[in-house]
Amino acid sequence: MYIVPLVIGLRIVDISLYDDFVNGKNDKPLKDLFAFEDMIEYVLHRMLNRDESFEQVEGKTLISYDEKIESFI
Repeated sequence: MYIVPLVIGLRIVDISLYDDFVNGKNDKPLKDLFAFEDMIEYVLHRMLNRDESFEQVEGKTLISYDEKIESFI
C-alpha cells in the first residue's frame, strides 16, 4: 500500500535513488516516508512480530523504528 507508490515515484523522479533503494543500498526514502508520527503508529506497529516491541516490555525484543524499517530492505 505504501511501498509500491514510493518505488514508482522514485523511478520517475530520481532513477539513481530508485536503483539504490531497490538494491538495498539506501533506505532513506522509506525512513522519510515513515518519519511522520501517524505513519509510525498506523503502519510500523502493525508490522511488529509478536515477540517485538518499540517499548521495553517483558518477554519481548526491544526494536527501534529504524531497525524495523531496515528489516524490509
